[in-house]
Amino acid sequence: MESVIKTVNLRKAYRVGNEKVVALDCINLEIPKGQVCCILGTSGSGKSTLLNQLAGLEKPTRGEVYIKNKKISVMTEKQLAHFRQRNIGFVFQSYNLLQGMSAIDNVAIPMTFRGVSKTKRIKLAKEMLKKVGLGKRMSHKPKEMSGGQQQRVGIARAFVTKPDVVFADEPTGNLDTRTTREIMDLFLEFSRHYGITIVLVSHDQNLARYADRIVTLVDGEIISDKENHSLYDVTNELRELIKPMVQNEQYDELAKIILKYTGEYTEGVCVQALEDAFIDLKNPQNFMETLIAKIDNETEKSLFLRIGRETGAIPKETDSKRLAQNKSNREKIVASKDKKKKDKKSFWDKFKKKKTEADQTTKQEENTQSNAEIKTEPQTTESQTKSEVTDNEKNSLEAVTVKESNADEIIIEYKDDDNLSEDVYTDIAKDENKTNTEKSNTEGNK
Repeated sequence: MESVIKTVNLRKAYRVGNEKVVALDCINLEIPKGQVCCILGTSGSGKSTLLNQLAGLEKPTRGEVYIKNKKISVMTEKQLAHFRQRNIGFVFQSYNLLQGMSAIDNVAIPMTFRGVSKTKRIKLAKEMLKKVGLGKRMSHKPKEMSGGQQQRVGIARAFVTKPDVVFADEPTGNLDTRTTREIMDLFLEFSRHYGITIVLVSHDQNLARYADRIVTLVDGEIISDKENHSLYDVTNELRELIKPMVQNEQYDELAKIILKYTGEYTEGVCVQALEDAFIDLKNPQNFMETLIAKIDNETEKSLFLRIGRETGAIPKETDSKRLAQNKSNREKIVASKDKKKKDKKSFWDKFKKKKTEADQTTKQEENTQSNAEIKTEPQTTESQTKSEVTDNEKNSLEAVTVKESNADEIIIEYKDDDNLSEDVYTDIAKDENKTNTEKSNTEGNK
C-alpha cells in the first residue's frame, strides 16, 4: 500500500544550557493512506515532538520527512504554509476555536485560505456540522457550547476540506469517557468514508485501541509498532451480530457474545452496540432485566447490570436512591411544618380558652365580693366622717411641737419627719401662714 507519510533516520536534539537532549533518535516510520495511526507514549517520551516533525512545524536535526512523496523537511516556511493549507488538517486538545466567531465561521476558515467562494464555504460548513451532530448549533459561539461540542466543531474544521492527512494532538484529553467514544467514532467514520490518514498522539491506552496501528515511544525511540483491530470496527461487527439476537430475544446467545467481546475488548464496545440495538426496542429495561435474571454468576450479573445502566436501559441505582431520598426528605419537611402549625394553633386555642375561663372566674369573684361589701357596709354620717382621723395622722400630730419663743417668731419642731404624712405638712404650713398674717395685721394697727 502506498505510504502517505514517511520518515528516514529522523533525529531531533535540543541544546539545554551545556547539555544536549535527544528528543527523537533514528525514527523510521511509514504510514499508508487511510490508516489511523496512534503514537502512544507517556509525558516526555517524544510523541509530541514526532507529531511536530511529521506536520512540518519543526525542522529535524537530521533525517528526512515525506508527505505524499514531498520532502517537507527541506521546505521554506512559505512553502510549508502553502502545503499545509492544501493537504493537512489539525485537531487540538484545547479546540483552538476563534471565540468571536460562530461554529459555521470557524469551520469555514480553512476554505477561506483556499480561495473558496463564501456561498460554497457556508454550504460545506453547514453540511459538515450536520455530520458531526451540530445541525442546531451552527450559529452558536464557542462559549455557548460544551467541550464535546467545541471538539466536534474542531473536527468539522479539520475534515471540511477533505485533506490527505489529519494530525490530532490529545483530541479527547479534556473530554469524559462517553464523549471520547463519540469523538473517536467521528474520526474513524471520516477516515473510512474519505480515505483520510489520521495520526493521533495520546498517552491513553483506551483511546489507542480505536487506531488501526499503535506505535509506542519511550525516550525518543520506537519500542513497539503493531497492528490493532480498531474498536470502531469491532463495534460495527458486534452491532451486526447482536441486533437480530435482541429482536428475536435470544438471551443465551446474546450473553455469550457480550461476555466474549468484553473479555477481548471493552465494555464500551458492547454498550455502543446495545444502544443501537435498543433503538427499535419498545421496552429495553424489561429486556435487560430478563437477560440479567437468566445469569447465575454474580460477577457476570454485575457486568451486565453495569452495561444496562450505561446504555440507559436500566435506571442508575444512585439516581433512583437519590430521587427516592429527596422525595422522602421533602415529605418529612412538609409533615414537620404541618405538625408545627397544628401544635401552634392548638397551643393558642388552649391559651385563649384558659384566659377566658380565668377572666370569667375573676369577674365572678369581684362581683361576689362587691355584693358582700355592699351588704356589710355600715351607715355613716357626715359629722362622723369629718371627725375621723387616721392613726397615722394622729401619730404625726403627736410628733409635732410648736413653741413660741417670742412675739415675732413661732418655732415648729418635728420630732420625727418620717412619720409625717403629706396632709400633715400641708396643715402645718397653713397654720404658719395664718399666724404670720395675724402678726402683720397687729403691727399695722400699732
